Amino acid sequence: MMFEAFTTDNFKELFHSNQLDNFVSIWSLTTDWFEQPNRRRNGWSGVIQYHLKAKSPEENDAKKSPSSQLVFIKRQENHNTRSLVHPFRGEPTFFREYKNICKLQELQLATLTPVYYGERRLKHQHQAILITQALVNHVNLFDWYKQKPTEAARQRIIQHIAEWAVQLHSHKLCHYCLYPNHIFVSLDPDDQQPVKVIDLEKLRYLPSKRWRANKDLKCFLRHSRALPKQDKQLFLDIYFSYYPELQKTKQQLMDYLAH
Repeated sequence: MMFEAFTTDNFKELFHSNQLDNFVSIWSLTTDWFEQPNRRRNGWSGVIQYHLKAKSPEENDAKKSPSSQLVFIKRQENHNTRSLVHPFRGEPTFFREYKNICKLQELQLATLTPVYYGERRLKHQHQAILITQALVNHVNLFDWYKQKPTEAARQRIIQHIAEWAVQLHSHKLCHYCLYPNHIFVSLDPDDQQPVKVIDLEKLRYLPSKRWRANKDLKCFLRHSRALPKQDKQLFLDIYFSYYPELQKTKQQLMDYLAH
């Protein structure tokens, strides 16, 4: 069994011009790992970075063909998660991530751009590939703070992060891993969506707005020790301005922040 699909014809054309237009050719790439494979759930999962070359000037039609692209190719084998729909074999974690990326795109929440998803069963091996565009000219939130941005710039980015969380939660969705290194900041001062959030494998429906706030915001605060306290306070103030009925939850998080 095999399933595969590119998200646009332009991406399909670009991969075809790089001799990478099917699951087998993409799976067989031997580029060094960008991240060493993660071995768990009786399988493995790894990431490579790959630069797709544009067609030569003679072949390229600027109106139809995409330019060169830097992409991340994520491959996994037997790295599945069980669910009510798939209680025994489970489904690839990359498929969950791919669905969640597409869901956030539909909701106009800034995240990764999917390029391709494919999976196959080969004897007893369940393999999956997820490809996304690299976030070029972006850095994660920790690295962005290391550049010593101005207070005004910090306030702008914190506001975007808080409002991203508000919008996500308004759809009764919870990220579950809202770490600063999963939040990427654009280095382009004119970018209208300067914050993009990644790592959506665990994103899921959560009915209680109090639980959503507590889960994602506490996660963010717990892993943001390096950020100025005033920025984390601003994050809470902006978020809870949309949820004045959750003052008890806000106070609990402020107490947590104080310690």
